[in-house]
Amino acid sequence: DPSGGRGAIKDATGRSHGTARGGMSASALVPAVVGDGLSFDGQDDEIMFTNDVTGDGPSTLSGWVNQAADSGDDGSAIVSFGNGVLNHARFLLSLADEQRVKVGFYGNDELADTVLPRATWKHVAWVWTGSQSTVYVDGAVAYGPSSHPGANTSGDEGSIGGSTFGYAFFMTGQLDEVRIATAARPAAWITTEFNNQRPGSMFIKAIGSAQAAPSH
Repeated sequence: DPSGGRGAIKDATGRSHGTARGGMSASALVPAVVGDGLSFDGQDDEIMFTNDVTGDGPSTLSGWVNQAADSGDDGSAIVSFGNGVLNHARFLLSLADEQRVKVGFYGNDELADTVLPRATWKHVAWVWTGSQSTVYVDGAVAYGPSSHPGANTSGDEGSIGGSTFGYAFFMTGQLDEVRIATAARPAAWITTEFNNQRPGSMFIKAIGSAQAAPSH
């Protein structure tokens, strides 16, 4: 519940809980892909957290986004951290007007050409190995792998739904299951994550009681 004050948005790992900014209230909590998600107004809503990712190590940024048409700015942030110096930030953006995905390190960016439609939930992930970028949409490769060195992440601010590097990239739409990993997840991991979480998935089925073995 974003109206709960400092630390109300819980990080599942316990490393860095989040705090809502802007006009976010309990009404921002909405049904999403995996339980509830959050709705962002594109004006000043964001969830701030303390960034502890630094340097040039690998990372995987991912989340579910249901983007709406924005006001014509350059993008809507799914997640970002670091500051506005060349290569000091890392970000995963959905471009509602262009309906594409943008990732990068600030001033050193990549643009995926796969269409990211509005008004529907899509799973987006950016894997950076330390030298190459790959962007996935709904568990499938949408861009790359492409040579993309340069990370020198610095800055203690992180944001879900906003920018930490000086641009008004406030999310217009809804987000769910935003994740940051300090590892380059393999393709099979990304695909499995999508299949496990997607609406209507039967990837994991709770049967409730023992079933007879199938006959041969």
